[in-house]
Amino acid sequence: MKSGVFAGVLVAIATQAIAAEVVSPAPDTVTATLYQSYRGYPDIALITETRTVDLPAGDTVIRFDGVASTLIAQTALLSGLPAPPHESDYDYDLFDPATILRKSVGQPAELIETRPKAAESHRTGILVSDQGVVAFKDDAGVETLGCGGPPARLIVGVPAGLRSRPSLSVHVPVSRAGAYRIGLSYLAGGMRWHAVYIVRFARDRRHFDLEGRIVLDNRTETGFQRMPTRFVAGEVLRLTETSALPVAAAQPQRDCWGLERTTDIALRSPMVDDAAPMAKETRMVMAAAAPRAAAISGGRDVSLEKLGDLKLYRLEEPVHVAARQQKLFGFISRRAVKTEPSHAVVVSSGRSVYGISSRLVWRVRNSRTDGLGKPIPHGSVVLFAADHAYLGEDQLRQDVPEGGDFELAGAVSDEVVFDDEITSAGQSVETHRLTLRNTTDAKAGVAVHLPTLPAVRLLSGLDGAMAWNGSVVWTTTLRPREIRSLSFVTQRGEP
Repeated sequence: MKSGVFAGVLVAIATQAIAAEVVSPAPDTVTATLYQSYRGYPDIALITETRTVDLPAGDTVIRFDGVASTLIAQTALLSGLPAPPHESDYDYDLFDPATILRKSVGQPAELIETRPKAAESHRTGILVSDQGVVAFKDDAGVETLGCGGPPARLIVGVPAGLRSRPSLSVHVPVSRAGAYRIGLSYLAGGMRWHAVYIVRFARDRRHFDLEGRIVLDNRTETGFQRMPTRFVAGEVLRLTETSALPVAAAQPQRDCWGLERTTDIALRSPMVDDAAPMAKETRMVMAAAAPRAAAISGGRDVSLEKLGDLKLYRLEEPVHVAARQQKLFGFISRRAVKTEPSHAVVVSSGRSVYGISSRLVWRVRNSRTDGLGKPIPHGSVVLFAADHAYLGEDQLRQDVPEGGDFELAGAVSDEVVFDDEITSAGQSVETHRLTLRNTTDAKAGVAVHLPTLPAVRLLSGLDGAMAWNGSVVWTTTLRPREIRSLSFVTQRGEP
């Protein structure tokens, strides 16, 4: 016999007092320092809180509510306690239907069924399963819920230790009662920052305006009010074990045998029945939290400080960051930055190619004389022309120090096209005949990039070629409508 749709879990609220427990509901102050992600490691942030807590004398459990929902418990650092804690607990069993059912297996339960044109039936028994199907057992047998049948409700007691949010607790001996100012620092996952750059080229394509924006991405279920915020650029040593536990509200999962009818209502959330409230009951209505839209915050000053080999950007004013929200802050603005435009020609290896378009690239020196002269954290770049035409996107894959160089790659261009013909090839040596064609009525800079295969060496030709970002590059300038042919020899592998 199948019982009806699992419309929701109704739980009987029983108040349980925990001896010598003191609850700190929220921090007095909170500061966040966000680190960039490198090498695929999880996002991470350092959260620093201060709290004022009134403690009684004797053994006391201090429960810190309002911590980040992605707290990494083993990194928690406390100061200001009257004595070192005996132990610490991180409680992340959430007050959600799936957890309530899991902790209620083997416990008394009441099943209420509603049939058309009939009074409600009330049956008492035991919850015997929450895996695949929710199963209820009484003297009449076993009922499965949520796999077809009349609508039904299940009432269970509230298991001990459930939280609406994760919390951190410490067990501390207190020799003297009083108010204590406690510092709490910890690492948290799900908070990250990255840089986005908006580049708009001048009409001469030899200058551009740059706007750099910090994107703060809070993917946790915790919001922060008036939070001083800092952003660290540069790689710090990380371990894969230092990551947040997957903590999220969960719904019961069904694993039915396809016995439902088209008239059955599918198990879903949220769902609320129309029955009158019962004493000591509350309905569990879980609604998925939708990500908030990004908020652009303008007019905030960002200062740059050195932190050893790292760079630290500090927002001069505290910010409000809601749960599951992005915020954007401008941190660099430069006008008329000098650049050298050229057309990138990438030489292939092992095959001839003809009529290939080049790609527009701009080489930039990060110096004050060229209009920059500030550390540039790695991030994404969006390129626009002088008339706001979209030229494409690029990625700064490494941080660029002051005095360093970088390139910006734009759209494929037919202004310069090329043929790369391999005229002779041995086991490891290739002779290339490269033909460059400038199709415009203006001069065009060209940068020829050799193959990036391991241990490729330039044996002859392309005099003046130099190393650039891990490859060999030869540069030249073509006159208007010029066609130029040249030869060079490369070798793969060890000589």
